Amino acid sequence: ISQSLTSTGSFGELRLPQTGKLWFDGGSQTYIQESTNDVLDYYVGSAHMFRMEESGTDYVFTPDDVRLGAGTGKDLLIYHDGTNSYIDNNTGTMFFTQNTDDGYITFKSDNGSGGVASYFFLDGANVRTQFDKGVKFVDDARIQVGTATDLEIWHDGTNSYIENATGNLHISSSTSDGDILFSVNDGGTKLEALKIDGSAIGKVMLPNDSQKLSL
Repeated sequence: ISQSLTSTGSFGELRLPQTGKLWFDGGSQTYIQESTNDVLDYYVGSAHMFRMEESGTDYVFTPDDVRLGAGTGKDLLIYHDGTNSYIDNNTGTMFFTQNTDDGYITFKSDNGSGGVASYFFLDGANVRTQFDKGVKFVDDARIQVGTATDLEIWHDGTNSYIENATGNLHISSSTSDGDILFSVNDGGTKLEALKIDGSAIGKVMLPNDSQKLSL
């Protein structure tokens, strides 16, 4: 057929043989093809751009290095380069929203034993962020607390710091008769240097007989 194909009534069906191609640009580069049984491929400029696959578990996906974009300016891109996966946002703020009442947003990764584990999640039921694995802050990365960064905790590669910039710094123990202990490393031996004894009305004690309190 060299001209347009037009239906003036009931068209019925248009059938192509298996692995046949439906061309869109005169038959040179852009087409749709059922490459194998129940696998439909889309090619543009001879490049494989998109696949729909029915195989028990159904898939709709793009091949490696093909960006799945959203936005007029291709503002959001999702792709896999054959080794790693990427989500790139190029305009505005990226929002992750969970609208289910009491729902979670969970971040999982390899657990080092061939499985996966939750590392942290946003807990919509209790309105908090819960960490299920450790959190590491490198040298000079500060934990900042308070709207005005009122409390900071950090390590500078040599020393560790707790710095309070607003109000009083309170250290308290709410356990009944619980103590507050201060320990140091004395030549490789961990030593309890000072104890505030909660069962003795907050009495300050030097646990070791040989210790002296210097003021």
